[in-house]
Amino acid sequence: MPQVYQSIESATRLPELRGTIRGRGLAVTLQEPSEIDGLMGLFLDGGTPHVYRELQKASMDLAEPAVNWRNYREIVGSEVDSAMLHDPMLSPSLLPALYAAQQLWLAQGEEAEFLRLVLLLAEPGTQEGALSGEAEAAAFVLTPGSLLGTFVRGPFHVASWLVYLALGGGTTPSARRADMVSRLRQTALMGGRALQDIHNSGGPPPVRPLVVLIHGLFATDVGTFGALQPLLEEHFEVVGFPHDTLSQSIGSNGFDLARLLGRIAGDKVHLVGHSRGGLVARSAVTQIQKHKPDLKIRSCVTFGTPHLGAELAENPGSLIASVALLKGSIADKSIASLVDMLCCVSEVGDFPGIRDLCPASRSDTWLAKLQSDEGLYPDERFDLFAVGGAKHPGDLMQRIAEFGIHRLTGNSPSDLVVRRESSLPPLGRPQSQTHSVSCDHFGYFRADQESILKQAVDFLLRP
Repeated sequence: MPQVYQSIESATRLPELRGTIRGRGLAVTLQEPSEIDGLMGLFLDGGTPHVYRELQKASMDLAEPAVNWRNYREIVGSEVDSAMLHDPMLSPSLLPALYAAQQLWLAQGEEAEFLRLVLLLAEPGTQEGALSGEAEAAAFVLTPGSLLGTFVRGPFHVASWLVYLALGGGTTPSARRADMVSRLRQTALMGGRALQDIHNSGGPPPVRPLVVLIHGLFATDVGTFGALQPLLEEHFEVVGFPHDTLSQSIGSNGFDLARLLGRIAGDKVHLVGHSRGGLVARSAVTQIQKHKPDLKIRSCVTFGTPHLGAELAENPGSLIASVALLKGSIADKSIASLVDMLCCVSEVGDFPGIRDLCPASRSDTWLAKLQSDEGLYPDERFDLFAVGGAKHPGDLMQRIAEFGIHRLTGNSPSDLVVRRESSLPPLGRPQSQTHSVSCDHFGYFRADQESILKQAVDFLLRP
């Protein structure tokens, strides 16, 4: 049953956000995704002011408006996302924000019970910022304007409304955060193809050439590489490199990978990275050149890697939100859940694993230092096969992710996380290649990309 909190001047405690609200407005908290139907039905009846008036009533009952919303969905059918995106009466507005939050909540499956939704509404007609508050809990937030998603923790101001998805149901961030990397890998193994962990490799160098798969932010090696992994296994020994992508820097991850390669590999080594994983590969190569020059990395393949940096990294909350939204659009166990992301944001005060993704155009960034170590181009010490994507959003959550990146980069083509220009860097070695494809950030390894995946394997097989 929804709980309504009203705040007029004095601060009102909001347990779901472990904080308070103050000013002219109200908050409504929901325990289950299905309860959002009632709020969306209220909106259909008269917009945000009507929602506010109805929620103030002591006799408020969301059952009838929930039926109205379900009837609307039955009429619109599978085109509901399109209606949200293109109907000028609906978008951008509170209704698509509620709908996107509901879809993201439902996408968490069994973990949906650990989340709570909080809708904050400023009193209609009041001055902007008349409702504000302080929240200790981390939350995924949708805000008005261009309908932007981000992760926040701390003070907030409500222009007209805010939609929060926060932890609830007894989740303890400190306990969950500690084993996220290993738990995510074990979860992915249950529904995916097995993959040997390089940390457990030992003995003599493999007879066949070695390929190391390096995953990206908030992901794990198992399952990430989809249709590419079986193609690689026909010709190579394939191992994964599961690692902490948030609280450890890219340089630290690269050092760990270089150390492992120096212990187990021969001279036929290839690296394949997705997203941030491609930068871990480049970092490992520079470490190997410094400390073990006899070990040669033959080539590297990257997919959606921000070789020139990712503007979203300048606002970690927006980057994490884009990953969460795209994860919500697909059923992929290799990507961390929204609950895991919220636990990380709650526990990790700084994000070196994200900070290192800031664009190389600034001389003080980690990427600028990496380029200095390598020489002018990112493939100066090995042949590079770089794949970058551009994607027109297909559903509402992808559209919100697009809003986030376009706010920082304009209308540059992107895979909804990384600009295509950054994924396809300048090339220095004659055998290196770049390829543009049509897909989102987590679509590079799906079956419909088989052609480019086979080209990548052929590139690695060159004599």
